[in-house]
This record gives sequence, C-alpha cells and structure tokens, in this order.
Amino acid sequence: MSITAQVLTSLGILLLGVIAMTPGVWSMHRRAAYWRAQALTDPLTELPNRRALTAHLRQRHEDRAPTAILLLDVDGLKAVNTGYGHGAGDALLQALAARLQHLGPVPVDLAARLGGDEFAVVVHTGDPRQAHRVAEAVHAAVTGTPVSLGTDLWVDLGLSIGVAVGTAYSHPPLLLHQADLAMYEAKAAGGGVHLHGPAAVPTTCVDRRPLVRPRDRHRPAERGGRRW
Repeated sequence: MSITAQVLTSLGILLLGVIAMTPGVWSMHRRAAYWRAQALTDPLTELPNRRALTAHLRQRHEDRAPTAILLLDVDGLKAVNTGYGHGAGDALLQALAARLQHLGPVPVDLAARLGGDEFAVVVHTGDPRQAHRVAEAVHAAVTGTPVSLGTDLWVDLGLSIGVAVGTAYSHPPLLLHQADLAMYEAKAAGGGVHLHGPAAVPTTCVDRRPLVRPRDRHRPAERGGRRW
C-alpha cells in the first residue's frame, strides 16, 4: 500500500472514530450543562439559588450597572410548619416562588431563593424611590390573594421586604447586608417594606396580621374551602 493510501486510510479510520464518538461527546456536554444548571437552581422552588444570585450581582457590578436588592422574608412560616407540617410550608414557599416568576409588568431583573424563608429580587435601578415602588408592587402582587395549602386550607401570605439601593460601584456583599438590615427593620415594624439608608422614604407597613389566623370559618363561595 502506498504512503498516500495509508494516510487516507488512517484519516478515514480517524474520521469514523470521531463520528462514532460524537453522540457520546454531545451527551457528555448535555450532562455537564444539566449539572451546571442544577448547581444554580433551588430544588424546591426551581428559582435561581444563592450561588446564581451571587454570580448575577457580580456580573452587574463588573458591568457597572445600578442595582437595587429586595430581600423578602416570609412572615410566619414557622407557624405553618409547626401547625400543618413541613409539606405545607414547602407548598407555601413554592406558591411564593410561582408568584415571583409571574409579576407581570413589575420590572424585576432576577428573583432567587436564598434558603429557608428568604428570597431576593434584583431590580435595575439606582433610584431609591423607584426601588421602593417596585418593592411595594412586589409585596402587593405576592400577598394579594390567599395561598391554598390543601383542599380545605387557605392562608394569608405575609412578607417583610428590605430594600437597598446601590450605585454602579456598590459592592454586592455590602448591598446584600444593607438589604438584610432593612428587612429586619420591616419585620420589627410588623411587615411591609423598609428602605435602607438616609433616603426619606418611610417604612410602609402594609399588614401586621399573622400569617395563619382565623379569618372566615365558613366556606367562601369563590374558594370552596376555609381561610385561616
């Protein structure tokens, strides 16, 4: 066999090997992409997780994008877990996540679950008053209607929201810390929205009611079940 024939034969075998290997390579890439997505996703709510939020904020910081952070805390989740079991608490968190994913015209850049009963929302703004308005809109959209936890149980969803607004140069960990402080101020006020810092936007206490409470022991016609 000539050298040319040997080379062509070798190339042919090599190409066949590459072609035969291609499905396996693609399968490997798909698996890698799947696990990367899993590493950035909260398994209970299917929202981006803390790691995804951190990466998103880091990218916004590198892009010098003005950013506001809303930290959301579910009021009374422990009472639901204690009174009705952790399955009911999980259902409540999933309902909250679903509402955060369908906020309609509310201008939200990212919604994520940090863990436990805490969530975060990122807004593309450096204006404290606009961030406060967005936080109020998120609060109204999420808590506007009761959440079903079963065929005969409805609960009122309560939230405490802390808001921190940064400039294009604000360090993300500091911004998260400020939002966390504001969230605890909101909880201390009985729930609602609190803006961190000297911007003269007062705390908006939307509702002081506990999450699970006697509300109407008769069956509401539009719901077909009890509200608690």
